[in-house]
Amino acid sequence: MHHVFGITQNYDFINNNAVEFGGQSFGGALFSEWRLSETWDLRTHINIHGYLLGAVNSEYAFLAVVPDRERLREYDMGLGAGAWGRVAFTHRGREIGAVRYRFVYLNTLNGSAEVAGDTYHILHWGGVQAILPLGRWGIGADATAYVRSSFFELIGFDTVRQDVGEVRLFGVFQTF
Repeated sequence: MHHVFGITQNYDFINNNAVEFGGQSFGGALFSEWRLSETWDLRTHINIHGYLLGAVNSEYAFLAVVPDRERLREYDMGLGAGAWGRVAFTHRGREIGAVRYRFVYLNTLNGSAEVAGDTYHILHWGGVQAILPLGRWGIGADATAYVRSSFFELIGFDTVRQDVGEVRLFGVFQTF
């Protein structure tokens, strides 16, 4: 059993049909590894962090008061917090499968909050990954679901919820 605590600096960027999000954050992470048998290990990663600056797409950002409409942006900016976790199984040091989940809360300080009142966004994404080792090579598949919920205080501004999933196939090369 091994545990390592670290201070992390993160930069996130996601751009798909449901979520356009970017942010810079600092936090703390705990990385752990447990030996299950001679050949199998369980690895975990838990991270809690605060966003110093984050931005997320917003349907009502166009209502912001901007002197030059050419400089209008389509996203809200603000401070926030987040957490993520990951659990992976390894066989003889090679990752075979993993499950992960991530959560972000972003409070709007600039953007649609100027006209829509108290505005905040909640983002979730998570998924599973599997890898089939073939000698030093391997093939894998990854499935991820993204969900964005945006909340606006003023009457007449609807809560927005968008979600999208993606599947990726990939190749792996192990160097050791």
